Amino acid sequence: MIEELVKKILDDTYQIDIMKGDASSRKYYRVKNNSNSYVIVVDGPRSQQVVDYIRMSEVLGNRLRIPKIYNDDRDASFILLEDIGDKHLFDDKINGNEKLVKKALNDIDKYQSIDKNLNIFSQKKFDDKKLNFELNVANEYFLKRHLNLTELNEIEEIDKLIKNVFQKKLVICHRDYHSKNLMIKSDELIHIDFQDSMIGPSLYDTVSFIEDPYFEHKNKEELRKYYFDIDTHYDSYDEYMRDYQIIAYQRILKALGSYAFLNYEKEKEDYLKYIPTAIKTLEELSENIEEKAFEKLVAKIKRGNL
Repeated sequence: MIEELVKKILDDTYQIDIMKGDASSRKYYRVKNNSNSYVIVVDGPRSQQVVDYIRMSEVLGNRLRIPKIYNDDRDASFILLEDIGDKHLFDDKINGNEKLVKKALNDIDKYQSIDKNLNIFSQKKFDDKKLNFELNVANEYFLKRHLNLTELNEIEEIDKLIKNVFQKKLVICHRDYHSKNLMIKSDELIHIDFQDSMIGPSLYDTVSFIEDPYFEHKNKEELRKYYFDIDTHYDSYDEYMRDYQIIAYQRILKALGSYAFLNYEKEKEDYLKYIPTAIKTLEELSENIEEKAFEKLVAKIKRGNL
């Protein structure tokens, strides 16, 4: 199938190499001809993910540096993209590129400046249904299946507090803003995997980036304060940090559910190696949240993870 697609697009001699995929069902190919290199993304027939990627590319326009689209077919679910290389911000974590880390935080505002009333976001919101789904995945795959935990009385209180915070200060979020979705080419930061952008709390992308289990920033407190100084939604640092910690708790719990799901349902056990870092982050967050339900759940998680 991929050969047929390439023949339709490129007339001359070409070489096709399979690229390493991500947590999704999409497949990636690097295609080289005599003069250029491209990336082809292919998904199942009439993939909504492909349609959403194309539509979000149009929305982002000149706001951010994203891969150029050279060709696409929404029915066949493929996109011909600019080849931006293989280097993620994740790969640069040893160097601790502070300039690009802060650039990533500054870029969050570019998503937040998008009009929430655009039709593309009419059904894409961090509502109770979405939060219930993510909590259920964390509950069933991580807490119960992976850790064999059964008595989880704290979940109801935690769920209520999370839902309250997720109704505040709503903007457009990338939705999966972390070091593996930010590429580096010639010291330029390039955004990818933005097709799931949706309406959510203004701090969601911030906590996704700073509390990223993949990257494990060593200067989290400095980055939190840096973002507060450039943020336009919070005047009080205390309110900012309370909302930050609760949103981060939800994000990390969601990530733990995803890691366990990918392991048990998709046989992608490589994601399990990020669980210890994620649990450590949950523990740090819970220590600073007033309600003890967060800390009690972390204590159970730590015992189950022994």
